[in-house]
Amino acid sequence: MTDADEPDYYAVLGVPADADRAEIGRAYRRKALTHHPDRGGDAGVFQGLHLAYETLTDPVRRAAYDRRRTRKPSTGARWTQAESPPAADPFAWAPGAGPVADDRRVHSVPFPEHDPGVSWRRADRFAWWRPVEEPRPKRRGRRR
Repeated sequence: MTDADEPDYYAVLGVPADADRAEIGRAYRRKALTHHPDRGGDAGVFQGLHLAYETLTDPVRRAAYDRRRTRKPSTGARWTQAESPPAADPFAWAPGAGPVADDRRVHSVPFPEHDPGVSWRRADRFAWWRPVEEPRPKRRGRRR
C-alpha cells in the first residue's frame, strides 16, 4: 500500500490525532458494533476499521504512521536530506569480468587488514551460545 491510497486512520475511527489508547479503543468498539459483518455491516469497512485500530494502538506502528502522514509530498526526490538513501544491495549483479588485476594485486582495492578484535573461528563466533542441559527424566514406577 502506498502513502497516497492509505486512509486517514484517525478519521476512520473518528478520534483526534492526540487521542490516547483508551479513547481509540472506545471509538473502535463503538464503530465495530455497527460495521461488524455479523451485525449487517460491510466486511471491507470492518477490515479497514480493524486495521486502523491495530495501527493506532501499537506505539511503534502509530509513530511510523504519523511520520508517513506528516511527510510532505516530494518534488521528485525519493528521499529528503534528513533521510538517507537506501543501502546498496551487496548481492546485486554488476556487469564486467570482476576485479581487475593491476601489477601484482588481484583486487582493485586493498584487502582490509586483519582486525585482532574479530575472530572468524566458529568457537569464537558462537561463544555466547551454550546448549542447555536438559534435566534427566524422572523415574516412573518401581525401581528394579
